[in-house]
Amino acid sequence: MVEALQKTDDQNEENGSNAIFRTYDRLKELRQQLNRFTNHYYLLAFLTLAALAVPAPDQYIRVALDLLALALWVKPMVQLLEKNQHIPKEISKEEAGLEAERRIAQAIQDTFKSQKVKIYSRLDENCLMAGQDKDIDVVVVFPNGKRFAISIKRRSKARKVYIHADGRLRLAVPGKQVPFKHCPAQELIDQEKWLRQNRRLLLRTPGSTTILPSMRVLVFAAPTLVGEQEPHQYASIGDKKFVKIQRDKDFVYLLQEDQLCDFIQAVLKLK
Repeated sequence: MVEALQKTDDQNEENGSNAIFRTYDRLKELRQQLNRFTNHYYLLAFLTLAALAVPAPDQYIRVALDLLALALWVKPMVQLLEKNQHIPKEISKEEAGLEAERRIAQAIQDTFKSQKVKIYSRLDENCLMAGQDKDIDVVVVFPNGKRFAISIKRRSKARKVYIHADGRLRLAVPGKQVPFKHCPAQELIDQEKWLRQNRRLLLRTPGSTTILPSMRVLVFAAPTLVGEQEPHQYASIGDKKFVKIQRDKDFVYLLQEDQLCDFIQAVLKLK
């Protein structure tokens, strides 16, 4: 009975009832928005200049035409600028985040290339979807079945990330401490659980029907560092210690970028 259910789930996964790999590209969407904005801006500018260039028989009609141009074209131009002024900043942020994801995935690939590791990431544009519109930045699967679900965050203005006394993650930026609107550790826990429940065929170790939980890792890309924590917030893996975020019965490791490969190596040494 269990095998029959397993087979049915595997067939559903193979049939592609839900997207397995990421198809949504926020950067592409933003660039399209910027192109549309640019085209609209130039069209309005042309119409404004054309309206101002229309000959007028006297100064009163000239003033009326100028006011009409301001009302019909200039005001929409200003509104268009105000509505879309955030796009270049968002593109820059998205590009930096994408570069960080690819850089970290490349570091993992270079470090563990002799171990026939499988990496799902933006490096090969094969991020694994973990729900309707979410994907896990990097999923690393080793031949021995050990698996890492990695969420990468980039905050260029944040010097440090740390666990506050209330258990919530906060960023230390110049002059203030900033909490997250949505806890990235809990988001990763939820995404990894979804992935494990819905992608058994993809994640199953050959010769085994058991799908073990992934090692969940929240990584902050350079230049953000993980701040010093209270002693009880560290967990030992071999001879190394890493910050561990506890969420009820689940947990996530909190790392800075230059700790990730050492962390993976330490976990792989565990029996």
